[in-house]
Amino acid sequence: MKKSEEILHLLLKNSNDIIILVNEKGEQFYISDVVTDITGYSVEELKGSILDVIHPDDKALIAQHWDRVIANNTKSDTIQYRHKHKEKGYVWFEVVAQNYLDNPAINAVIANVRDITDRKQNETLLKEMVTTIKMYDGNTTAVVTNNGTLSGVETSDIGNVNFTVLANYDDAQVGVSKTITVVYSINGTAASNYNAPVSYQINGTTIYSTDPPTLVLTTNSGCQGDMVDVNYTILTGSPVEYQIMFNQAALNAGFVNVSFTALPSANISDIIQFMAPAGVLDGNYQAEVIFRNMYGVESQIYPINFIINLSSDYIIPKFTDVVLCNNVDNRFVSFQWYKNGVLIPGATNQFYNDPNGLNGAYSLTVVTTSGETLNSCEKTLIVALSQQPLVNVFPNPVASSQNFMVEIDNLSNIDLKGAVMILYNINGEVVYTSSYVGFQNRINLSANGEYHGVIKTLDGKTLSYKVVIIK
Repeated sequence: MKKSEEILHLLLKNSNDIIILVNEKGEQFYISDVVTDITGYSVEELKGSILDVIHPDDKALIAQHWDRVIANNTKSDTIQYRHKHKEKGYVWFEVVAQNYLDNPAINAVIANVRDITDRKQNETLLKEMVTTIKMYDGNTTAVVTNNGTLSGVETSDIGNVNFTVLANYDDAQVGVSKTITVVYSINGTAASNYNAPVSYQINGTTIYSTDPPTLVLTTNSGCQGDMVDVNYTILTGSPVEYQIMFNQAALNAGFVNVSFTALPSANISDIIQFMAPAGVLDGNYQAEVIFRNMYGVESQIYPINFIINLSSDYIIPKFTDVVLCNNVDNRFVSFQWYKNGVLIPGATNQFYNDPNGLNGAYSLTVVTTSGETLNSCEKTLIVALSQQPLVNVFPNPVASSQNFMVEIDNLSNIDLKGAVMILYNINGEVVYTSSYVGFQNRINLSANGEYHGVIKTLDGKTLSYKVVIIK
């Protein structure tokens, strides 16, 4: 025996797995001693070709396995097959093999072989004898369809030994991912001569109900181009999917039906969502929601009404501290402004002048000419106070024919290059225009009255101010 084989022999002396080294011809030249305990063959009897001891039905499987191992020396390959026992049929093996033929220190395919006979027999038995899905009946009993037969009973004990199988769910409640425990017992006058098979557990079993699921639903309002939430709470049953079907008006507005889709969680209460199309008009819309369990049992139809709020596009920032509602079509007759979700006392005009500058999420409630109350979606506007262009007028009021100063802060020379200043009287007539605008602008008006000044920059900034001329 080579020195490397001697070292390997010592390392694996007490291992329960069989270690086999195979050369490039497919011949076994090293086999660990434990193979004799498992197969009844001596090491010397098994050296050489493996095919003589492989079950006829598995020889093609072994050949394919060998081809894969030889073709790939970067990862292992695993199969299960039947190996002949010298005295009692076949045993089941699971082999994990990897190609180290290119490694000069090893120069072999290393196969790690494990006896899985008991596991295979028990897997087969369990699959054949226990039904893993049942309708709710109030008890934990699982249906045993085939008890199987005892093997290895001595002739003198036939008729004096038998066995029973009991299978039970972990509880009687409706649900999935449940566990069935299968317990064997040996009975009869010769029972003491035999050991009962080991008890096993089967995971992932189910008790289901044919009753349709029942739920409670509530809807939230939504905004165009965003998700609309539907809150649900399961009262009975185990729904796993939902479907949303919109009425024709909603479909015409751009909503898209939601085919049966998995619920977001197994929680009793959660939220399902659908998309409100970009550009959809504000108003009330209708849809129907259906739930069903994993066996296709559907709930009743749940009609839902939901509101798409007034678009945030109706909220327009003006200057750096004013926000207004677009009412160009005179659709709205009253207004109430909110900032960060909080009602602003007294802010009931079409516009709101924020004394701290525009900095927050602005929304409003309006009443239409038809008496309908609408809430808008929020629009977030943030303008740092230190960056807000400011206009100061002094003195104000000012005596007629006396100069007053219009002073501009927080704009640069570049901002003011090309800017225009215009003054209007209360009739909207232009009374003053200047194409040169500086940081300080001296103006003189002789006629008494209230004037509205506007400063427009080339990049679109607009500043405004008022000045009153008195006698």
